[in-house]
Amino acid sequence: MPFLAATRAERWLAAIRIRRRKPVKPARLAGWRHSLDKWLLPLIGETRLADVGNATLKTVIEKMTASGLAAKSILSHSRLVKVVVASAVNTEGEELYPRKWNHEFCEMPIIDDTTSSHRDAGRSRINNRGDNPALQSSCGAPRRYRTPHW
Repeated sequence: MPFLAATRAERWLAAIRIRRRKPVKPARLAGWRHSLDKWLLPLIGETRLADVGNATLKTVIEKMTASGLAAKSILSHSRLVKVVVASAVNTEGEELYPRKWNHEFCEMPIIDDTTSSHRDAGRSRINNRGDNPALQSSCGAPRRYRTPHW
């Protein structure tokens, strides 16, 4: 029986709910549940977890973009795909399906926070150039790809 993305996602969510190290707030859990139910499970739930890679993520991003989802929301939902894949580990705690995610290939939207005004306070704009030095973090990595510390 193949290990499906939906199965892994449900197990991950159940485990994260009861973990003692770095507990997750109920509101965050509700957001992840919504993300899984609305986007990820319908799009990739029946896909074998071993097959969820850059091409699958690209398809998910394309469908979210086509539906008019904001760039920041797409990034948030995409992070969840990566977390679920990375959560599958063996008895030694090593990832079963290590991935090198290619944001360029996946056409991951780039968030440009420098152009928003007070009217656009909650919205992000997409900068397709990706050459804005203001988007660099203090460690040199582009801010748009940094994973939040959950």
